Amino acid sequence: MMNSTRNTQAQLRNRLSQPILDTLSRKNRVDVFNVNLPNTSQFRASLKGISRKANVDLELVNQQGVVVAASRKPGKRPETLEANLDPGNYKLRAILKRGQQTRYRLSFSSTPRPGIVLDSPVFTNPGSPQTPVPISPAPINKPDLGGNSSATATPWGKIGSSLTKITDVVGGGDDADWYSFSIGESGFSSNRLNLALKGDAGVYARVYSAGNFSNPVANVVAYNSHSNPLANTNLGLAPGNYFVKVGAVNPNSKANYNLDLSATPIADNAGHTKETALVINNLQPLNISGQSFSFTDYVGHGDIADHYTFKTSAKTTLSIKFERLGTGNTDKARIHHQLSKIDGLAPQSLFWKNSAGASISAGIDALTQPTYELSGELEPGTYMLNLKSYFADGDNSYRVTLSTSP
Repeated sequence: MMNSTRNTQAQLRNRLSQPILDTLSRKNRVDVFNVNLPNTSQFRASLKGISRKANVDLELVNQQGVVVAASRKPGKRPETLEANLDPGNYKLRAILKRGQQTRYRLSFSSTPRPGIVLDSPVFTNPGSPQTPVPISPAPINKPDLGGNSSATATPWGKIGSSLTKITDVVGGGDDADWYSFSIGESGFSSNRLNLALKGDAGVYARVYSAGNFSNPVANVVAYNSHSNPLANTNLGLAPGNYFVKVGAVNPNSKANYNLDLSATPIADNAGHTKETALVINNLQPLNISGQSFSFTDYVGHGDIADHYTFKTSAKTTLSIKFERLGTGNTDKARIHHQLSKIDGLAPQSLFWKNSAGASISAGIDALTQPTYELSGELEPGTYMLNLKSYFADGDNSYRVTLSTSP
């Protein structure tokens, strides 16, 4: 539990002007703050001032005990977390992971999400009998919640796995609503942005990378009276700053719309470079008939290439099957693949036969079809399979399976 003798109500009352100061030790490894959010909000917390030989993690937990946001940096590095949260009760935990004792400075705040009429979020000390003090919400610009240009875009902050929702009106003199946001989690080179749009008339949403407003990375249109009343996109993107523009298909008429956004990190199992290639079978020779190795991964925006390496000690027939997975933008699903022999020599492209028996180069483009399979005979040696997104802003979720026979 939190050490209530140090976290006094006076400190909580002044938390916006000065951080909370407290101490963790071997006898008191966890300090807990109850957080009550009466409305959809963006929550931020930072923890600094950790002792040189200590390590403290910061976690935010919902009512079901699930960690919805966390910061677990090594050593004494400051911890920061952000999360878009639904209304409800949460617990913010500072946890001593290493060291005998450390002081720390904790700051946290809540900002209302656009499109919501807000009450005041409340932060309380579980050990204090006094009445909790609310944080005043940031003002909301009404009636038009979205900015009219990229320069005046309404900031959403960091988009995470919790759904960010907005409801507004566009058209009839309000040409467009602009919102800015960022995505990205520490340790992940790509993220999947999930966007859903619905309107009572035709509406569109376009997503742009910051600084590039001529070519949207996503463009969806929803029509209430047509076969696609709800438009969705599920897009792989690099960490960074982005904008979304919402407009009416008929700019002379008003359209009510609902826009939902969330983002999840994409796990990267294979290395970006030859030096960090994923080693198959610990480099034990792939010579046994019936051996099969399957890997699911992603290449595209933010993670342009994947590398796999393996070895054969005898002449071996290898089949490689590529499968395009259902997630992502299929217009950008195109992978250039190359298998090379790397026994201390310059990489050497190999030739294969496709399912029709025709001889083809191993450097062709895969995933333009839902599945693609190649096979060929390998001499003893060490090999590198390189999968690279054909498009710099590609979106390729794939499964690759390697099967051998003597």
